[in-house]
Amino acid sequence: MKKLFCLFVFLFLSCNKAPESEKYCVEKVTYINQKLNLIPSVIQIEIKDTENFIFKNIEKGKLTNVFLYSLKKEDRYYFRYFDEMKIKGKPKTNNNTIILTLVTGYFDTEIYHIWTKREINEVLKTDIGLVIGKDTLRVKKCK
Repeated sequence: MKKLFCLFVFLFLSCNKAPESEKYCVEKVTYINQKLNLIPSVIQIEIKDTENFIFKNIEKGKLTNVFLYSLKKEDRYYFRYFDEMKIKGKPKTNNNTIILTLVTGYFDTEIYHIWTKREINEVLKTDIGLVIGKDTLRVKKCK
């Protein structure tokens, strides 16, 4: 009887927990078309990082890649994470918001498909994958 009571109390306490606030989430993804210039286009990803978990891993140099989950694995090769730590010595931030940059020419090619703004925005609406060390962290859109 005592075990049953303990089990009931444990289930009651574990089910009534308030949901945790988001530790990190994607606030905004922006595509900057540089097709007319002689430089590749850029995708800027703004990630809200309230506990500085991602920021600390970027400072340690553990963030090796960033990708979009909406793309096929073989197409992720066309997107390269631009590590600002190697150039400026610190990641780009703004009030607990980290700004990551992907360099790409994927949407600029017109050989197989001509991309419209609406199609590009649909691709950018999905979750973002951050490769930190040997782990992949899935970052969802902010609610």
